[in-house]
Amino acid sequence: MKRASIFTLLFVALQIQAQNIENVFPLKWKAKIGQTTYRTNILFDKNKIWIGSNGNTLEKNSKDELDAVFSIDPKTGNVLDKITPVWDTKEEKDMPDTDVNGIAIDGNKLYFGTDAHILYCYDIAQKQFLWQYNA
Repeated sequence: MKRASIFTLLFVALQIQAQNIENVFPLKWKAKIGQTTYRTNILFDKNKIWIGSNGNTLEKNSKDELDAVFSIDPKTGNVLDKITPVWDTKEEKDMPDTDVNGIAIDGNKLYFGTDAHILYCYDIAQKQFLWQYNA
């Protein structure tokens, strides 16, 4: 019984000491980029925040305007760039699921994948796609 009461006291003491994250780190801005998941990585490169988005929904929806990689100004929250995956199909019914599921940056090259198993390479400086690969 003593062991249980010691753990109870310790738990209560820790709860009293816990701080509200919003008090410690107050919100400075918000940016609408769509949904993210536990798989969504965030990068800080070239004084920008880079993040991929699953768009408005996590469902397979090929016409989601927020399926993209976004670069965000870390001071203001303004979206600086929106890089939307491209595909070669002419038929709307053949459009793939373009939820972004991972990003990496090396120099001026942005690499990202989509739920359609397509890997892209985008030149950040020239603002153009260099290649895509169906993985």
